[in-house]
Amino acid sequence: MHIAILDADIPVPEVYASRGLYSTQFRHLLQAAASRLTTKYTHAVPEINTSSYDVVGGVLPPLKRLRKLPQDQENGAKNDGDAIDGILITGSANSACDKHTKPWIAELERFIRMVFEEFPGVKIFGSCFGHQVIAQALLSPSLPENDGAGFHVEQCPYGYEVGIVPITLNSAFNEAFPYIAKNLQNREFRLQLVHGDRVVPVPIPTNTTNSDPKPDQITLPTPWLNLGSTTKCPVQGLYHPGRVLTFQGHFEFDSFVNRETCIEFGKRLGWREDDIGGFVESIDVAVKKEGDDDDSRVAAEGGVLSGSKLHLLDLPAEILKGIAVQVNYANGLPYLAQTCSTLYAVATPVIYSRFRIIWPEVSASSSNPRVDPLSYGVATLDMREDIFTTVSSSKQSTESCPCYYMIKEARKIIGTLVALAVARMINLETFFWDMHSEVPTEAWIALSSLANKPGHECRLECIFVRWHDNSAETTAPWLGDVAVIPSGQSLFQRYGHVEYPTLSILRYLLQYFHRPLTGPN
Repeated sequence: MHIAILDADIPVPEVYASRGLYSTQFRHLLQAAASRLTTKYTHAVPEINTSSYDVVGGVLPPLKRLRKLPQDQENGAKNDGDAIDGILITGSANSACDKHTKPWIAELERFIRMVFEEFPGVKIFGSCFGHQVIAQALLSPSLPENDGAGFHVEQCPYGYEVGIVPITLNSAFNEAFPYIAKNLQNREFRLQLVHGDRVVPVPIPTNTTNSDPKPDQITLPTPWLNLGSTTKCPVQGLYHPGRVLTFQGHFEFDSFVNRETCIEFGKRLGWREDDIGGFVESIDVAVKKEGDDDDSRVAAEGGVLSGSKLHLLDLPAEILKGIAVQVNYANGLPYLAQTCSTLYAVATPVIYSRFRIIWPEVSASSSNPRVDPLSYGVATLDMREDIFTTVSSSKQSTESCPCYYMIKEARKIIGTLVALAVARMINLETFFWDMHSEVPTEAWIALSSLANKPGHECRLECIFVRWHDNSAETTAPWLGDVAVIPSGQSLFQRYGHVEYPTLSILRYLLQYFHRPLTGPN
């Protein structure tokens, strides 16, 4: 796993002289966590590699290095070791509220939104300032989709929260993140804290008796979860399954780092000596030993697990149902169906009810090895991928839902599902496309990936594309079973309203294969 660590500040002098940059401290922490997990589990725990970026100086990871889609090593996809799998934003003495006076903070927020929206293969982590700026970037009430509601960062009216302050975890987070919950003492999360800002909902719930809502009054958009709360801070972290994990606390800090940071902050901000002394006492509540006697190790190990394949984090059925029902963009459900070993079973009926995808009349079997990819793409996590030799997309699959080929989001779900099916069908020999829309880019990419399956010879021989005349009302017949076509005759010469286009992208597709393809070109 390659994590890009964004340094949002430089440690105070005593800490920097002893431990180096925050990115260096995180690297040691996460690599040690991965090493410990390797001894606990028989399944593969990701090896941690890191790179660091001076975000204050305007240096952000290049977009071309971000992983485009989730890794799928189980299905033979090539593992690009240089691709960035996650970004981690460190703590900072700067305030996320200062984005209007410090341009680098506003630029960081734009980067976070872009990564979240356009790079589903990249996980996002944040600590303290990182937690706050991620919340501000993704849950701000100023975002059009939030319609004036959401969460923002404000200065805590109760002053700084410093030291080991027990965090009461929300029950939903405990269920969603069982690794952390089962490794805590007294069901309280204990991390070193040092912050004067906090994340709060906007607007404040109307049924609160004071300025702070109770934990059960805080509602996040599905599937977001609040980690937990303290008396001063109602949102101590955020979790978006498969994408985002943040902590208000510093799981990278031990008592030495937090003590020196607190003393230096006191000098800079003019804190009273007795306040500094009280903060230091709270910091030193931790029993001094390797890593201190707090939950920083558990947090680090949980972060490593959240960045690995999500079947380690099977969610409760009720949460899964909430995720599936609330997703309101077309390609989101197929992505969700790939993230969790049980989620596809919940997401599938929602996809079917919303988009009216239909199963083919003839079921696929070893004797009749063809399948409709709109159906197969949804169920591919459970069905065998080795028995199908023909994949066919027909107008019949979408005639009950014309928006499939009229709306951009609907075309996207077709592309995602077809690509998901094709990439799994390692014995695919023939690909048919007979729909009132262009062949999606995702389908071409999936077809090209068949040439890169380690230890498996590509069997794809034929790609047939029927071009429709959409200016007239025509009925495209279902292709049925694959017919034997006389030599020199096209499969589609039987049908009217047919064009024979030149598909320029096929030339690039051919570069991935060792033998020529037949069919319209």
